[in-house]
Amino acid sequence: MLNSAIKDVKAVGTDLSSRLGASNRAASAYVRQLLRAQW
Repeated sequence: MLNSAIKDVKAVGTDLSSRLGASNRAASAYVRQLLRAQW
């Protein structure tokens, strides 16, 4: 299991550009904004 995860990371790369551009990033930012508003 760990070996397959390592292979996946090596195949995709270790930079964060794919994660930073992901659509769920905007959703999680929105959730954080809503949580801040509750404080």
